Amino acid sequence: MKKFLSNIYEDFLEEQDYWCNIPESQFSNSQYRKYENKQYIQSYIEQYYLLKYAPLYLEEYYEIYYEFLKHYKKDNIKVLSVGVGAGLDFWGFAEAIVHLNKTMNIDYLGIDLVDWKYRLKDIRFLQTSLENLTFDDFSDFTYGKANVIIFPKSIIEIPNNSISKFTNFLLDTNIRDIWFIISYIKKGNKVSGIDKFKIIHDKFIDSGYKLTHGHLNEYEESNDKDFKILYPLDYKGGWMKDIKKHCYAKCDQSQINRCNLVDQYPMLYKKHIAYGIYHFIR
Repeated sequence: MKKFLSNIYEDFLEEQDYWCNIPESQFSNSQYRKYENKQYIQSYIEQYYLLKYAPLYLEEYYEIYYEFLKHYKKDNIKVLSVGVGAGLDFWGFAEAIVHLNKTMNIDYLGIDLVDWKYRLKDIRFLQTSLENLTFDDFSDFTYGKANVIIFPKSIIEIPNNSISKFTNFLLDTNIRDIWFIISYIKKGNKVSGIDKFKIIHDKFIDSGYKLTHGHLNEYEESNDKDFKILYPLDYKGGWMKDIKKHCYAKCDQSQINRCNLVDQYPMLYKKHIAYGIYHFIR
């Protein structure tokens, strides 16, 4: 984690000329969709995003997979990560397997509209959207084989019609056994994304599947405050604090509010964690 974050931090310092233009919306739905057609993200936005969220999201994905693997009893697993981003969910998956001392045959595919610069290099990646996913791309995950589909903080960014088409695509494969893992967005007491998963849920139920694990309108939260995957001790109080000094030196008075954005502390509170694990069988 220290090497991953420090490399991004050093690159972020080299992008100082762009700090004054960091969008206040960060990665809101409207901001993210701007990059759909361009199929890239400006480096400084990706760096800023990962510096702010990577430790918390990695911890969340570790907890999710740790809990999921306690219920998943097979030796072979095939994971499709929708909106894979930098691949942090795969990292969390690998950590959970190690901590549970499990041995598994893993087939993992991450898809995203954007080819992230800092994506983990040892994962299989396909730059595409849900609408453009083909049976050839997806064949390894179907026809009775174990299937796990994770939306790592991504489901709220996907239009309802795309989720509906993707669900129909899954149903057309006649798969008998499928897991969904949804990492929701939680702000205060509000959890976003359940309405998106409801589209998937209702189509599977209407097609004769039974939900054997999880409940539609319920989600899991973290039960402790301690991080299992440690981030550098000087990360919060050292690196991030120094950024503000650099920003003030670069931005003029009319742009100084951007320095407050840059200066935001990384998200390190597990109260923001919310997820659902769901298992359908027919």
